[in-house]
Amino acid sequence: MKILLIDDDSDIVDTLAAQLTISKLEADVEGAYSGEEALELLSKSGKSFDLIISDLSLGGMDGYQLLANMRDQGFSNPVILMSGDISVETSKEKHIFTECAFIEKPWDMNDVVEKISGCLGLQ
Repeated sequence: MKILLIDDDSDIVDTLAAQLTISKLEADVEGAYSGEEALELLSKSGKSFDLIISDLSLGGMDGYQLLANMRDQGFSNPVILMSGDISVETSKEKHIFTECAFIEKPWDMNDVVEKISGCLGLQ
C-alpha cells in the first residue's frame, strides 16, 4: 500500500513513515512538507496513493484547504486528518471534513494501523 504523509514537521513525517513501514501494513510512505508539495506529488503520481494522511496545521494551506483543493482537482483518495491541537471547534469540524478517520497527536500506533485498515477496508 502506498501512503502520502503530509506534515510541516519533518520529524513527524520521518517517525510516522518509519513506523508505518515496519508495521503489519508494510506501507510504502512518501512524505510531503506542505499542502502545495502534496498537490504537486499527487499531480505527478497520477493518483497512485492508496491513502493520504495530513496534518491540519500546515504552513500555507491547512489540511482542510488541502482536502478541498484535492477534491476540486478530482482526487478522490481517502484522507485521514491528524492534529495535536484538538479544540472543541476542531473536534466538530473533524466530523464534517474527515472522510475516514482522525488521528490525535501524539498517536498510538495500534490506533493508527486500525484506522488505516478501517479506511481501506482491510479489517
